Amino acid sequence: MTRDYIGPKYTALFPFIFTIFHFVLFCNLIGLIPSSSTPTVEIIITLAAAVTLLAGILLLGFMTHRSELFAAFIPSGTPFGLIPLMILLELLAYVTRTLSLGLRLAVNMITGHILAKVVIGFIWAMAVGHSWLLFIIAITLITLFISLEILIAYLQAYIFTFITCLTLKDIVTPLA
Repeated sequence: MTRDYIGPKYTALFPFIFTIFHFVLFCNLIGLIPSSSTPTVEIIITLAAAVTLLAGILLLGFMTHRSELFAAFIPSGTPFGLIPLMILLELLAYVTRTLSLGLRLAVNMITGHILAKVVIGFIWAMAVGHSWLLFIIAITLITLFISLEILIAYLQAYIFTFITCLTLKDIVTPLA
């Protein structure tokens, strides 16, 4: 992912991307443990992670390109008079992307885990005290539903990492 989306020059960022992916993945998976809560359900945690990532990416871009970093915020062919407005709009786009990154993760985890607990509760209530066939069907459905939740936890970690990589590419390689 690092080589494909950011570029081969920045493969040194692989441990950083790897850590982000696994942090989000394990935070998502913690919520699948009975009687526990997912840290990524808290909007403040996901927004703080996204804002911290954006600040770090902007700092890395500034350290790499200094004043040339503003080229990332100016589309090619922009008339001179519109440059301040374009910089403002591009900064707004990065802030919006960051907020969306944090909110998307939190909202998907909240809805996924609430849905999982409700559906699993209904399935279990249907099966307990009835026939063995209903019990086996319920266990099979619960297993399938938990498998789906694991897949969703993985996909959300991938999406968070993917958008981080795209933001890194935009900032770290503005002149490429």
